[in-house]
Amino acid sequence: MNILIKLWAILFLSMSSSCDSAKTASTDREPENKTVNAMESKLQAEGYLSAVIKYQADSKCTYVLVDDKSQLKYDPINIDEEKFMSFKKDSEKVYFKYRALRMMNRCDDAQPIEIEDIKKRED
Repeated sequence: MNILIKLWAILFLSMSSSCDSAKTASTDREPENKTVNAMESKLQAEGYLSAVIKYQADSKCTYVLVDDKSQLKYDPINIDEEKFMSFKKDSEKVYFKYRALRMMNRCDDAQPIEIEDIKKRED
């Protein structure tokens, strides 16, 4: 009976320690994109949207921001300002904060906006 209790205790301790080691190993590893996700969460909390800039040569809206989640298109009327010139690249991934404008659309499929702030995305 005494041997059975000792054997049971050894089995129990070995099983419980092996379960803890697996939990420790999985929590020690950090995901590769943890900092990207943290930055994205912070920017989204501040009101930024993630988008891709699309160049349209044959349109009145030469540069359009396409929201990653909703696929809505935005026409940034102030993208020609000097502080935004570096973002005028086709397929550039950005975070942006905007102000909606109450004016007629320059093109049918995009809502006119004024960019308040824009940041390059590191995806």
